[in-house]
Amino acid sequence: NIACSSLGIDPGEAAFAGDLYDLDIVGAKNGGLVPIWLKRKEDAGRSLAGVHCVGSLAEVAKLVLA
Repeated sequence: NIACSSLGIDPGEAAFAGDLYDLDIVGAKNGGLVPIWLKRKEDAGRSLAGVHCVGSLAEVAKLVLA
């Protein structure tokens, strides 16, 4: 939230992409950021409502720029 505040944006206007479910995705969601999960094969059965799931960093760029 410090970074968002310094940029003058609401956390809900910022995205956070990561591949670690418990750290990156749950943390982003708890912080009010838009989580983007770079899912690995071992994460196939896990999900969290309101989370964008991608398979590559190129997909992250497409999602953010859309």
